Order: sequence, then C-alpha cells, then structure tokens
Amino acid sequence: MTPEKKLFASVVTMVVFIVCSAFLALLLVHDPADKARRNVEDCRRNPVPARVDGVVRVFMHDESNYTVMTEDPLSHKLQTEDYWRPTIIADAPSDRPMWVDQQANPEMPCRVGRAVIHVHSAKEVNGAGWERHMNKSVQRGTTEVIE
Repeated sequence: MTPEKKLFASVVTMVVFIVCSAFLALLLVHDPADKARRNVEDCRRNPVPARVDGVVRVFMHDESNYTVMTEDPLSHKLQTEDYWRPTIIADAPSDRPMWVDQQANPEMPCRVGRAVIHVHSAKEVNGAGWERHMNKSVQRGTTEVIE
C-alpha cells in the first residue's frame, strides 16, 4: 500500500471514529422522557392565563376551529390564538371589549384545555380560511358568513 493510501485510510478511519463517537454521545445525552418531564415542569411554571382580554376579532375556520385576534391596549400589537371547539357566548356588554375565559389542560398546563369566547353578538364571528389534508391532496377553502 502506498503512503498516500495509508494516510487516506487513517484519515477516513479517524473521521468515522469521530462521527460515531459524537452520535453515541448524543444518544446518551438525549433522553426523550427527560425532555417530556422538562416540558411539563415548564408548563407548570408558565400556565395559560385564566382570561384573555382585548379580543377585537373572532375567526371561524370551520365548526371546530376558531382564531381570536387580540390587541394590546398599550402597544396596539395584534396577536392571534387558536382554539379547538370553544364555546361561544354572546354576552359581552356592548361598551366593553370581548374576552376569552380559558382553562388549562390538566396534563399540559401551558396548553388550553377548554375555552369560552365571549362576543357582543353572532355578527362578531368572521369567516376564515381552512385546509384539509386528504390522502395525498390538500383541500383549501374559506368559511363565509351568511347574513
């Protein structure tokens, strides 16, 4: 074997050894159960708030999926939050902003378990886009408000 081939073989052997060592170290350090425990602990330290104020828009994607847009009264920053199967009640006083009462998911306190969206009237619920994945195709559409 020529000296060049010996050098090449030793470099390849060293690279394989380094890659395998790094992969083994990653396997030993990465513990999915530990990550799940840390996620739950983080959730317990940062649970969802019981109430979300400043709701300015409510979007209905379909009968189960809703998005709420809120506005921060100081910065006027708009944010959105998605809800799955919320209860919607038309009981918000006309002189006050709409809001959402939400309960944390008992297993993951940083995720919403149940939500009640309080609107002024049914006219506050706007249509929105949706997407369904069926086999290898995607269907897209928009829910429209019928008046």
